This record gives sequence, C-alpha cells and structure tokens, in this order.
Amino acid sequence: MDNLSNTFFHEFGLLYEALAKYGHSQHYQQVGNAYWAAEIAQIISNAITTGEAYGNKTTGGSGRIAVVESWGFFIGNTFNETKYRAIGTGLAIVRANQDRDELENQIPNDNDWRGWIPFGAIHDMRDVGEPGFTTVIDNVSGYSIQGLFSGYQPGVTTVQGLRQEILNRNGNSQAAQVNQLITSYRW
Repeated sequence: MDNLSNTFFHEFGLLYEALAKYGHSQHYQQVGNAYWAAEIAQIISNAITTGEAYGNKTTGGSGRIAVVESWGFFIGNTFNETKYRAIGTGLAIVRANQDRDELENQIPNDNDWRGWIPFGAIHDMRDVGEPGFTTVIDNVSGYSIQGLFSGYQPGVTTVQGLRQEILNRNGNSQAAQVNQLITSYRW
C-alpha cells in the first residue's frame, strides 16, 4: 500500500476538494498538452530504442524527462513521507524514513535514471545539509514546494532551464548555492 500511495502522489499529488495539487497532473495543467505530448513521445521513443522508458542521460529528451520526473519523484516521496510520519507508528516511521532517505541520499551518476534524474536536488533546495557520501554540495535551504513548482513552466525542457526558472521565480534566492547544487548533481 505504501508504494501505491507514493505512486498516487507522484502522478496526482494531494487531493483537495477533488483538485489535484502538485503531482504530474498539476504539472500537466501548468504546461499544457504540447509539453506532455512531447514527453510521452520521448518516453515511447526511449522504450523502443533503449528498452527503458526514461532512456539514458544522453538520449534525446533526457533533459525533459529529467525535469518532469524530478518533480514526480520529489513530490511522491515528500508527500508519502509526510503521510507516514503523521501516522507515527513504528512501521510507518520506517516507511517515512525510506522515502526521505531516497531523496536525501541520491548519488548523482550518468548511468542510471536514479542518478541522473535530479529528484534529490529538488529536495535539497528545501532542507539543510547533505550526507558526505553523496558527493552533493548542498548549501541551499528554505525553498517552498510552491516556489519550486513555480519553476516547472512550459518552456523548461532542461535541468539548467529548470534551475534558472526556479531562481527567476524566487528572486534569485541563494543563486550561487543553487548553481553549485545543480552542478554537483552533474547537470
């Protein structure tokens, strides 16, 4: 059930009065049909040419996929952690910690989507610090979910474009640190 709930949050976000807030469905509403049609076409092309829906970091469209899925994995894990932490029992806390740790302990690499889709970077813009073993330089904190989501705009199809749009829409808050963070995620 915990994986189902994470997937639900990833795709639909939270439901308030029958309105999805912050999952892929909200991103779709923010960027429109053409953006998502190109995303779906890239996923199909990747699946045909590489056997993997996300492809690899060097396949065409990996920038768009990195952008779209960075949001889905970040929001799915963040909301799932919040849900299970609120339950507060032993097993629920274990699950909450697993969701947080997947974000906090992401190790950037170019060989596996779990390393090149920068969902941990989005998380790192909200928290303080980073475990040393990740090689990530995280001196950024304090961004809100709404502030991060505001960067996911129709023209943003690369991680560098996302970085710049988040900075633009948040008054260039901690710009040097954000740039260092994204660079440490190998983008």
